[in-house]
Amino acid sequence: RLTSATAFDEIKAVDTQGESLLVKVHKEVKTVSDLPLVCQDLFKVKVVGAGDDGSQLDDFYVEFKGDASGVFGPGKWVESVPFSSQNRILKTTMPHQLVRKQDDASGTVTGVPKSKYFEWSPITWVDRLLGDDASNPFPSVVGKVVEDVFFWRGRLGFITPDTVVLSEAARYFNLFRTTTLSLVEADPIDIVLNNSKVSLLEHAVPWDQRLMVFSDRTVFETGTGRQQALTPQTYSGSPRLEYENSRLARPVPTGRGLFFAYPRGDFSGLREVLAPVDLDVFQSVDVSEQVPSYVLGQVREMAASPLENVIVLRTDEDPSNLYVYKYADGGDGRREQSAWARWRLGAGAAVRFCGWIESTLVLLVERAGKLNLETMKVSNGLTDPGSGFVTRLDRRVPESQ
Repeated sequence: RLTSATAFDEIKAVDTQGESLLVKVHKEVKTVSDLPLVCQDLFKVKVVGAGDDGSQLDDFYVEFKGDASGVFGPGKWVESVPFSSQNRILKTTMPHQLVRKQDDASGTVTGVPKSKYFEWSPITWVDRLLGDDASNPFPSVVGKVVEDVFFWRGRLGFITPDTVVLSEAARYFNLFRTTTLSLVEADPIDIVLNNSKVSLLEHAVPWDQRLMVFSDRTVFETGTGRQQALTPQTYSGSPRLEYENSRLARPVPTGRGLFFAYPRGDFSGLREVLAPVDLDVFQSVDVSEQVPSYVLGQVREMAASPLENVIVLRTDEDPSNLYVYKYADGGDGRREQSAWARWRLGAGAAVRFCGWIESTLVLLVERAGKLNLETMKVSNGLTDPGSGFVTRLDRRVPESQ
């Protein structure tokens, strides 16, 4: 080990046998076999791309982890990052998380002992622990607009205007490779979806083993081959349908298909994508073709109930009403009957959210400046207690209240 009170940039190692007995380890070495078995703890060096068997590898960095911290002695070499580089994702500009927590026995946070509450906070992302901007670059989601966030096949995913980014398998907050020496199957995935037309990606919807990605004008199918694991080597995508798509409302999957809204002047329409059966061809059916001027405004949100075969739409121009598409399919999968309806929630009401819990429609409705959580059961054959029918009364509550 050489030490100096002043900084130095270059070292020469000379011996009487043509530099075959003495190897210099400073900044970089040619092969892994040039690395010493004893070294200073946390010493870092670059291996410039030659394997011990003569094969050519990408350059990579290693750091010495001594058996004893902070001293010169035995230990092992592990992959690392360059000498000076930015390796941390700025969490304040990335998606945040909403975590359900329980207060302590003193009610320190909520004032009520043991009560439940939610905490909104940034996510601490895993730092880049090895490689550089060439061998292990920052994910493409950094520095771009995040259009959508989703979970799919054990990975956390992001949509940017032109890429699909998936985290490491089962490690949702790691977006960097775990080694630069090989491409591990569980490593993150980051691909560009190409098309002959300009396509700005907006929504990603898991559907069966596929991930359907919607742009403003194109529907992409992404995924792997049949019975293949999801890995960086097997994941790919290609355009399947060319239809204009709503930029506001996320498409929703159902039993046999996938519904997406599209703008139609001052109104909106609804299409259903049907999965291929025998041929690798997707079909699209306009289920609003008979009512082209019914759904007023642009669809902001859709919610589907596969149990009840109902699609509910919320629009920006008509917030006090919900537009409902109800359908019935036969055993062979063919649509036997369908109908459109409009559910009025009263003057001055504004629906801010709609979703389903099994057969119950859950709504967040603003009335007179206050938000109200309202539910609606839509199953067939419902009856009131002690009665053979349901009393049709809006916003009813139990008599005890």
